[in-house]
Amino acid sequence: MYNSAASITGAGSVCTSSDYSITGLQSGETVQWSVSNNSIASISNPTATSVTVNKIGNGTIDLIATITNSCNQTTTKSLLINIGAPTFSTTNMSGDNNPLTGETIWYSVQAPTGYTNLQWYFDYGGVTGTSVNGWQILQGQGTTAIATKVGNPGLTYVVCKAFNNCSNAIQYIPVQVRSVTDPCDTFKIKIKNPIKESDNIVGKIIPPPTDPCDDLYAKLIDKKEPKKIQIFDLSGKIIFSGEFVEDKFDLKLEKITKGTYFLNIMLQDGKIQNETIIVE
Repeated sequence: MYNSAASITGAGSVCTSSDYSITGLQSGETVQWSVSNNSIASISNPTATSVTVNKIGNGTIDLIATITNSCNQTTTKSLLINIGAPTFSTTNMSGDNNPLTGETIWYSVQAPTGYTNLQWYFDYGGVTGTSVNGWQILQGQGTTAIATKVGNPGLTYVVCKAFNNCSNAIQYIPVQVRSVTDPCDTFKIKIKNPIKESDNIVGKIIPPPTDPCDDLYAKLIDKKEPKKIQIFDLSGKIIFSGEFVEDKFDLKLEKITKGTYFLNIMLQDGKIQNETIIVE
């Protein structure tokens, strides 16, 4: 089996353009360059020993060098490169978008590609910060999930901003905070907690006793409406995704280990509620 001793040298990220080289080519070996995603980056001089990678979009690519020897045998070398700003893989941030003032609520994102650090903050009517209109970050700043103390009634955006040496990107959720006198309520999740590694994740959804604002109660007790359920780890990675139609769920997750996880349930109309799972 043919294997070249050559290797690719160059930076792990590209903001606009960057040069890469193949070193260690033996006599009779030639190289042909390509990229794994032409919508994110392009290359120049694809048959030279040095190539320029040019940014087109944002994301990650593999820079691939296909090496051919004098016997017409081929092998490949590749280098993973982040192109441009960090990229969130989904537009949805997880968390309660209609909490009660004063509640403790977790919000989480899936880890974006190509980021070096994350910063969470709140935006209330254009006023931004980590402590705005009664909102506070209790823990998790700099990670993919934060615990918050919900602020005063009104519309506030919970924002996660991802940075790298090229640029930044944001993901956010609009949160309409309810006052203690607001008759509108949302469903809750009741689960067995904490659990052991060998336990099933068992729980049910509990509708509000009355809901004069919409037909949420009817939707929740409608056994025919699918409800989406997802479980994330602390890094934001989805470890389970599925649906159920009853008001109860009983999940057996293989290889779940000790730690903290986040369970999200979403109705067909987009209403989301979450709960923290502790595995001991």
